[in-house]
Amino acid sequence: MRIHRIRVRNFKAVEDREVRFAAGVTVLEGANETGKTTLVDALDLLLRREIKDSSTARDVTNAKPIQRDVAPEIEAELESGPYRLVVRRRWGRGRQQRMTELEISAPERENLTGDAAHDRLHAILDATLDTALFRALRVVQGAGIHQAALERGGWLGRALDEAAGGAGGRDEHEQLFERVRTRYEEFFTPKTGKPRRELADAERLAEDAQLRLDEAERQLAELNDSIEQHAALGVRIRECEARLPELRAREGESQALVTELEKARLEVDAARQDVQFKRYELRALERELEARSTSRAELARSAEAVAAAENALREATESAARAERDAQSARGELEAARREASDSRSLLDQARADRDLLARRARLRLRETDLQRARELTDRLASAEQLARHRLDDERASAIQDATKAAEIARAALRREGPRVALTALGAVDVDIGDERIELEPGARRDLPVGEGLTVALPGRLAIRITPGTSGDALRDELRTAEQRLRQALDETGLDSAADATRLWPQVQAARREVADLRAQLERLAGELAHDELGVVGSLTAWISGESRALAELQARRAPTAGELPGDASAAEDAVTAAAARVEVAEERLHRSGAHAERGTATLRAAELRAVEARSQHDARRANHDALARELEQHVAERPDDALRSAAGAARDALRHAEVRLAALGGRVDEDLLEQRQMLLQTDRTRRQRAEDLLSELRQDRDRCEGKLDALGGKGLFEQVEARRAEHRARADQHERLARQGAAARVLFETLHRHREAARSAYRRPLREQIVALGRLVHDRSFDVHLDDELRIVQRIDARGPIPFELLSSGAQEQLDLILRAAVARLVAKLDGSAGGVPMIVDDALGYADPERLRTMNALLGQVGQTVQVIVLTCHPDRFAAVPGATLVRIDGPAAGYPPSSSA
Repeated sequence: MRIHRIRVRNFKAVEDREVRFAAGVTVLEGANETGKTTLVDALDLLLRREIKDSSTARDVTNAKPIQRDVAPEIEAELESGPYRLVVRRRWGRGRQQRMTELEISAPERENLTGDAAHDRLHAILDATLDTALFRALRVVQGAGIHQAALERGGWLGRALDEAAGGAGGRDEHEQLFERVRTRYEEFFTPKTGKPRRELADAERLAEDAQLRLDEAERQLAELNDSIEQHAALGVRIRECEARLPELRAREGESQALVTELEKARLEVDAARQDVQFKRYELRALERELEARSTSRAELARSAEAVAAAENALREATESAARAERDAQSARGELEAARREASDSRSLLDQARADRDLLARRARLRLRETDLQRARELTDRLASAEQLARHRLDDERASAIQDATKAAEIARAALRREGPRVALTALGAVDVDIGDERIELEPGARRDLPVGEGLTVALPGRLAIRITPGTSGDALRDELRTAEQRLRQALDETGLDSAADATRLWPQVQAARREVADLRAQLERLAGELAHDELGVVGSLTAWISGESRALAELQARRAPTAGELPGDASAAEDAVTAAAARVEVAEERLHRSGAHAERGTATLRAAELRAVEARSQHDARRANHDALARELEQHVAERPDDALRSAAGAARDALRHAEVRLAALGGRVDEDLLEQRQMLLQTDRTRRQRAEDLLSELRQDRDRCEGKLDALGGKGLFEQVEARRAEHRARADQHERLARQGAAARVLFETLHRHREAARSAYRRPLREQIVALGRLVHDRSFDVHLDDELRIVQRIDARGPIPFELLSSGAQEQLDLILRAAVARLVAKLDGSAGGVPMIVDDALGYADPERLRTMNALLGQVGQTVQVIVLTCHPDRFAAVPGATLVRIDGPAAGYPPSSSA
């Protein structure tokens, strides 16, 4: 396939752009967002089978320009196989806006529209293009660095097979391999090599039989173990029952000794608590005596603080009075400034209202002009809509054209292949042929088609009726069918002939475009006015009427003291400026007065706050002094100082007596002995508890053992073991037989698979040789590669040895990928019937290459371009400047137009 030209209109950000491509290398250069990638995206969208002109797919929606209600349109001129064609497509909201056209100029001229054009295009592409390979050879912008996803089939498979001399074909060895693989896959899965159902079932049945045998033998062993366990449990239970009485008696003796020692310790604890209480009571009396002394000192200090607070209160009150007088003066000044500012604002509002009134009058005059224009456009729209409503549309016009062409073809076939009659004049004669009279000179000859019937007459002498019989029935039926289709298509539109449709259809299309244009002009005249029901003329008329009434009301409400309106808009604007300057002066004075008033108010509030704080502090100190005095008087009244000192002396004597008693009782308790006896008691109790727990567990184990003996004793375990041993032997023999067959199939399959892979290596060799030949233009003579079965480069080989592809730098990976795609494109271009192969499109590549590598990659692209069409998209002018023989196309900016091109 060759791409000669692409044009896009209203596609994404591109308004109108056309680019022509050379047969070799074309470098399309332009800044970012100038529409380079958009051209290739547009071609992809145009050639996608599932995208018709009526499609609402996301890619079609995303192609529409933002904020412009226009239909995207794509046109491409291509050469694919023997076909030279131009395809156009436009996606619109209505049927009139949608379009698909296909013009074929070679090998035979064809013109198709609509779905017929779409289907014919893809029939040509299916026959002349490997579309999967076309997509694989494109380097997509922003897709990251990855190798082309190549398929072994298609054109690439044919090219490799031919270059390898048929090494990849299916001969008798391939058929043998398929039979062996079929036998192998009877036993194993093809991908994982795991056993299939029959072999797996045999293995599973053998394993199940082994498990059942193991289970029977386990149950038999469990029965024997249970018998021995039951006897042992009986012996241990009797031993535990004999030891329990001795353990219980020892625990009782230890409990009695501990109880006696704990009673003595309780008496000592009671004496110790009495001493602590007496000591606490003495400390409380001593703290009360100390507190009375402290209260008297604090009362003296409080009296001094009350006197200081009274002096501070007096000073704060005088300061607040002075601040009140200053604030009153500042408020008067502020009120005067507010009145002046209000008057200035009123004047400014009036000036602005006058200016707006004059502006609305001017806009009213403009709208009156728009109304006159709208009436003219409405009259033209009514005339155009009458013609645009004709039933003839794109689909019906296409149907009439197709039916006319079919009738002409059928009529020509009937004339060419149907029955004919030959007339030869022996002398001058007049002959009636059908409804036409002709004169024949001597020797003249006429060869006439019979059609459905023909009458030849010599006027007044002889009439001959010639009928075709059955030999032309099929051609006549085809002609009648085509004429019926034509008549039906004409009846649907109310037209008499195809000529009328051909003459009328451009007029209808022009009328529909004119309707859209007139409606757009009316929309612009309407502006923001709502006109769904009234129409543009009605809406403008209503708006003008309402605006006139509103202006009259504004004029009537204008204050009599406002004076005359300014003479024009300039005078009104001057009045607004003057009033605004006056407002600014008044606002400045108001600001200064406000600031002065705020400072006075702040000073007053601060003075009042200080006065309030001084009074609060004075009241608090007075209240605290009075409370201290009352509290001290109350305590002295409740217990005089002498009585309090006497009670403290009595408390000291009681404390000494309690301490003497505690000392006397303390010698009766030995804490170490008590702790030792408690530990022994705990030990005896633990031993007794463990013995009882052990006895309970042994009895439970004995009960479980007896239950198990009852359950297992009646199963006939000896007979089950023998039966399951016989079953296991049978299942194991069957599995061993199938396993031997499967092993033999695996050995044969793996042996043939190795030989088949060697043949496939020869199949990959032509592609590797092409890659090496191109790669040595970029690298040195030691360059080589290793390909896997999927035709991917897995290793690059040079003088340093093999390097895995994933360990190469980003630049080296990108260059190898381009070399791989170029090698594939060159191989396919040599394939018979490919007609130039598949174009190679490179969008935004070699960003990681150094200058020297860029030079060699440019040489490689020039070499590839001798046999393959290469299209390079770049935003870097110097990156592909050295490609030999390349055609450079520059795109300057995203605006509409056709950019110039020059030879690189």
